[in-house]
Amino acid sequence: MSSLISTSVRPLNRLSLVDRDLSQIDWERIACSIFACGSEARSLAVFGQVSGSIDRMSIVLGFDGPIGMSVPEEHKRRFLDRVSPEQFFIPSGDISVLIERIVGIIGRAPKGADTILLDISSMPRAWYLGIIMWFRFSDYADTYKMLLAYAGGSYAAAYPERQIMDLRRVVGTGGYYDASQPVTAILSLGFDGGAAHAATERIEPDHTIAIISETPGFEESRERALRTNGDFLEHADRIIYLPHLSFAQPYRAVCEMIAPLSDRNIVCVPLGPKTHIVALALAGLMFPRAISLHVVSRYNRPFLVNPNGRFCFAELSVIFEMSVQEH
Repeated sequence: MSSLISTSVRPLNRLSLVDRDLSQIDWERIACSIFACGSEARSLAVFGQVSGSIDRMSIVLGFDGPIGMSVPEEHKRRFLDRVSPEQFFIPSGDISVLIERIVGIIGRAPKGADTILLDISSMPRAWYLGIIMWFRFSDYADTYKMLLAYAGGSYAAAYPERQIMDLRRVVGTGGYYDASQPVTAILSLGFDGGAAHAATERIEPDHTIAIISETPGFEESRERALRTNGDFLEHADRIIYLPHLSFAQPYRAVCEMIAPLSDRNIVCVPLGPKTHIVALALAGLMFPRAISLHVVSRYNRPFLVNPNGRFCFAELSVIFEMSVQEH
């Protein structure tokens, strides 16, 4: 377990995450917007809701390799109805080049634009977590906000099989590790029952807390997650139910869960859904005894997810606090 932990020195701060309604968003304040054009039909859902005034400040991320080849041409065409081909970008695994593109667009933004829109609906977690963590530690966190967007979806086919390749620390998370103290693992569970077993076999926690999505109107998804993870849940020490069409509620709940656990090492393993993944990743930034791990995996085919017409947005801000200086 100790090999997964690395120490870091972080400025005293806290993260504010507040849910917003679509009607509360001021599109004139969008300095850059980032979308992903993939095989999922819901990759167009948020894009279809936003104002056309932000089109020229947008980046549309594409895929290469086998998954990229399965992206329907219709999805590309619908994006190209509003953005130019030059605004498409394939980051592959090079997040630093993507960040350079984002910074370039922000530099051309109109005066008063102070918000970065990030649609995580169809975006791989390595991309959206990389962007979020860059924002947290960048100079832009002083004066900019990040608007997170997510479109709910329904699976048009069985969940694709996943092969777990590795567990890696989410950049920016990871406090001090005390080998004399127990390890508590907090896992958000999706529709892949084997992923949780693979993660905990590597971590070997003393206590396990499982998070299941429970949102009014999505009872079937809750039952599916319970069935899929039935074997794992039998051995969990605690099961928590949190909504998935909110960024702020899961984040607040996870922070309240971790806060009293100062006498142990905390390992957050986000496996799904995406809003819970963000909550657990951000929690790893807030507590010195917590770390968030990113599961590196490979699927046997692309996801096929249709939009269900439900959306959630949240405003992420970094609040810096003055440290006490001795005189």
